Amino acid sequence: MAIYSVYWTQDDINLCENTPGWSMSCWGSKMSNFSTHWKKGDVVYFTNIDHAGNHWLFGKLTLKHFAGSREEAESIIGRSLASADFDQYWIGEKPWLQLQEIPCRELFMTFEFESGNRLAEGYNGQALQAKRRLTAKDAEALEDLWLAYTE
Repeated sequence: MAIYSVYWTQDDINLCENTPGWSMSCWGSKMSNFSTHWKKGDVVYFTNIDHAGNHWLFGKLTLKHFAGSREEAESIIGRSLASADFDQYWIGEKPWLQLQEIPCRELFMTFEFESGNRLAEGYNGQALQAKRRLTAKDAEALEDLWLAYTE
């Protein structure tokens, strides 16, 4: 099991906020290696930087099942994915949560990431475009933050 942080744009967040019944049930992508790079049991934390520069942790998904089509994903999650422009999805373990708004900039400034590349002071969304694998220490701190806001 690996633990990652990935970034969604503000447009992605706006789409979620405007989709009735949205939950962090699945994650779609057009990445060519989407089915093979990720593995069942991997944990993915989703973040966003808004237009004001605030960095938010908004979702968490423990990957459970890969769906190779939109139709398969829709049958598993029980809702339409018509507003998502993807044909492949990772479905998460339940319970599926609603959007969160957890401030995380200060915490991310302490992260070393598996790559060893820290974030620069004043970083923006461009610095987070590539997925980042978390160290065990980073993952524990992020999970502690998640639980502090969601329990």
